[in-house]
Amino acid sequence: MRILHTADVHLRSARDERWEAFGVVLDVAAREHADVLAIAGDLFDRDVDAHALKTELRRRFERFPGQVVLIPGNHDDGGIRPGDFFGANVRVLAGGDLVADIGGVRFVGVPFEDVGADETLRRLRDAAKLRAEGPNVLLFHGELLDVSPLGGAYGDEEGRDYMPARLADLGDLGFDYVLAGHFHRAHDVRACGRGYFVYSGSPVSITRRETGCRHASLVCMGSAPEPVPLDTHHYQAIDVRLAPNDAEHPLARIERELGAADRRARALVSIRGFTDLERWGLRENEFHAGLKELFARFNVEALDAGECLDVSGIVEGDLFRRFAARIEDSALPEDERALVREMAIRAMMEVPGAR
Repeated sequence: MRILHTADVHLRSARDERWEAFGVVLDVAAREHADVLAIAGDLFDRDVDAHALKTELRRRFERFPGQVVLIPGNHDDGGIRPGDFFGANVRVLAGGDLVADIGGVRFVGVPFEDVGADETLRRLRDAAKLRAEGPNVLLFHGELLDVSPLGGAYGDEEGRDYMPARLADLGDLGFDYVLAGHFHRAHDVRACGRGYFVYSGSPVSITRRETGCRHASLVCMGSAPEPVPLDTHHYQAIDVRLAPNDAEHPLARIERELGAADRRARALVSIRGFTDLERWGLRENEFHAGLKELFARFNVEALDAGECLDVSGIVEGDLFRRFAARIEDSALPEDERALVREMAIRAMMEVPGAR
């Protein structure tokens, strides 16, 4: 059996990038000859979105040649309920119907509930009692406490626990795969008992903190889950660090970096460091006008140039020139020379008349 696993789509409208991304997931599932599409929660953003989209979503599901199994996530409260009909090929694992047997594989669902760690563990142990002979797959929507909680890991939902569980406890349940949702940041696979725990990551950037190409997870029974890249909207962080002695024109350097970005990405551009605009015959207003023109040509979502300073008055001065010449004559490697130059510039910025 082949399973394509996704989660955290957060559908809101039939005309936006999230809807388009979910269409990509369905297309990839068909292309990869997936027998089952498993959705581990947060298919919708709000219950009102579920009600508005259900009819069109049913049409999409029924065009998929395989089976669909899904569980409600914390955003699906009221939007996905036991007995909801999303198509003849769709099974909602919720309420008293937590098991689906498809092609010799048993799927068991643990839908999201607003409970703490102890009660989550009890529900997981109850789910383990539903296992059958042969392969077993658990669908779970919650927070793996073993994952480092870096910013943006769970979208905008941080500061509280969402069905928290530990890998050791999940590994004791005896499932071959735990296909999980709630973790947005990236595809993440971990050994889990005799099998695997996998977060697919969101298939589309929900917040600006979810950067990089998005993925679904492909499970071929008996093998480790593999990430499948998705051609969907995402954010890409582009960090440009300028230095006064750069051989490349600063605007040309930024243009090159923007040109290399993924065509589907919205760039989050950060420009840092120091530049010598006088050397390139530019004034600050001309430099920023050039930036504005570049960002109009490329798919730039946001710009932060607050840490990029024009230090022409310092680096063109005699004092710095003599100091820079001594640095160049030193035996230091280039990365250390760059650091010394930067320290010297920062020091001279604090000294009146250091020109």
